[in-house]
Amino acid sequence: MFEPLRRLRGVRRDLVRLLRSLDAADTQAAAQALPDVTIPVLIAWSADDRIFPPEHADRLAALLPKATLSPIGDSLAFSPVDQPAELARLIAAFAGRTAGPAKLRPTQRSEPTRTVGPGRVARFTREAALLRAERGLRSAELRPL
Repeated sequence: MFEPLRRLRGVRRDLVRLLRSLDAADTQAAAQALPDVTIPVLIAWSADDRIFPPEHADRLAALLPKATLSPIGDSLAFSPVDQPAELARLIAAFAGRTAGPAKLRPTQRSEPTRTVGPGRVARFTREAALLRAERGLRSAELRPL
């Protein structure tokens, strides 16, 4: 799983860029918006994770009004690798219980945004979508900034 990080300079460079771009203020702002999430949310959390301890899952679940917290046993930080079948089972069960039309409240933003570094926000505009279409690119072929 970590082989590309060990072998490829570009992967290491991208990881360093990502880690340097993280800002606690962004995380705090996102956390303040969590109580406004009105749709069901599954929190599948690795029960034995030492990097992200179960107490963090409890705190997250307390912020989300319709959260379902499901611990994944015998799993560390990467439950999709450690327990893929159990994670798939939890997702399938959750989806089966919560299937139905989602009722999303409109946001005040007219366009989605994503933080790409401290204090910088990239806007995905209509022009960018047209440019992608003109070049025949699909979303999966796009690389993050």
